[in-house]
Amino acid sequence: SGNFTQAATDYVAAAEVLKAGPFAGRARLGNDMAKLQAGQTAEAESQLKQLASDAAQMKAVRAEAAYQLASEAAGAGRNDEALKYLDQVMTIEQSGTWAQRALMLRATLPAPTAPLSVPSVGTTSAVKLPAKP
Repeated sequence: SGNFTQAATDYVAAAEVLKAGPFAGRARLGNDMAKLQAGQTAEAESQLKQLASDAAQMKAVRAEAAYQLASEAAGAGRNDEALKYLDQVMTIEQSGTWAQRALMLRATLPAPTAPLSVPSVGTTSAVKLPAKP
């Protein structure tokens, strides 16, 4: 119904009931996503980072958390950060739904730019041109 603040509260209650079962991570993810939708971006991203890095969680939950971080970063124009999270998705889950979505999102991002190294004044270039015959 669009009441994301209430949804976040409900997900916290569900996570407490589920404790350490297989669906506790899904409830945490739901809480994080509800907070994101409610505009609590900093808190949601912090919790998503923890979830994506928690090896005790199911791979699908971790991969989805990393994907959501990538999606948020891409939407905010933080492309290098988005690429980092997309790499994390692929590390967690090489195939599957989140890996496929990660590949599709990566295709929409510009290629990463490597910083240019400019030689100092007074140095010579390492490029050698062939002598004329």
